Amino acid sequence: QKVVSTELLASLPTGMKTLASSMIALVPGMSGTTDVGGSSGLYRSNGQSGGLLFHGKGDIRVLYDGMGTTAPGGSAVPYVMNSATAVETTVETGGGSAQSTATLVMNMIPKEGGNLFSFEASGTYTNEHLQSDNLDDELRALGLTHTNKVLHFYDLNVTGGGPIKRDRLGFFA
Repeated sequence: QKVVSTELLASLPTGMKTLASSMIALVPGMSGTTDVGGSSGLYRSNGQSGGLLFHGKGDIRVLYDGMGTTAPGGSAVPYVMNSATAVETTVETGGGSAQSTATLVMNMIPKEGGNLFSFEASGTYTNEHLQSDNLDDELRALGLTHTNKVLHFYDLNVTGGGPIKRDRLGFFA
């Protein structure tokens, strides 16, 4: 089992903090289609349809606090998890429970309220003015007329938590 903390995920140079863009680089034996700067979108890059494989097999089980988030058969993602709500992600690659038939099980552990008030904000933004292209005369001579561009891309997460009643009841939102 490997535990990936929120701090580690935040330090990775990915455009989105998704399962595919983060875990492929961290879990030995995991492969798939990587997301470049969030170009595939949050929904596709969180699902197994995004090409997540473990040792060449696609039977990956994704959980949020132990609750399954994929549809039966594992190909559809009815619920997209927001990584800003997770304190860590555990990845089991072997020695799993008896009820699990998946080759890899990923479980996002949610943040909770505590005795200290805390607040976190993170964001990512880009548009067509913040990128370049390699379209030169040589490529135009070959028939290429334009390159792809990002019109706009943004991701904003704001979370907060703290005590309602010290040592008894906390909140997280």
